[in-house]
Amino acid sequence: MPRRAAIIAVCEVVGTRARAKSPARIDIARLAVIGVAGALAVVQGLWLSPTIVALHRAGAVRGSGELGMKLDRFHSWSETCGKTESLLLVALVVLLAHAMSTDPPNAGRRERD
Repeated sequence: MPRRAAIIAVCEVVGTRARAKSPARIDIARLAVIGVAGALAVVQGLWLSPTIVALHRAGAVRGSGELGMKLDRFHSWSETCGKTESLLLVALVVLLAHAMSTDPPNAGRRERD
């Protein structure tokens, strides 16, 4: 699933660059949301999740002992990261819907000779 989201985000960036010589504010906002959500996904995938798995393998029980407290912190950060990603992606959908409602139907098409 994350690969599909990454492909969609890359397509959005390429599409924005192909459509306009200089992107509008809403395009910049969309790209910023994509960038931040992508960065959070990378942090979660490369740091938070592997650390949580390693703590579980080490026998940590959430909230119990020193390892459990560390596990609790990482779970909390991971939950916050996931919630923030979800909120950003909802904002992205709103921005995309707004952009689609304000763009003329043939804005991205070139005329053929």
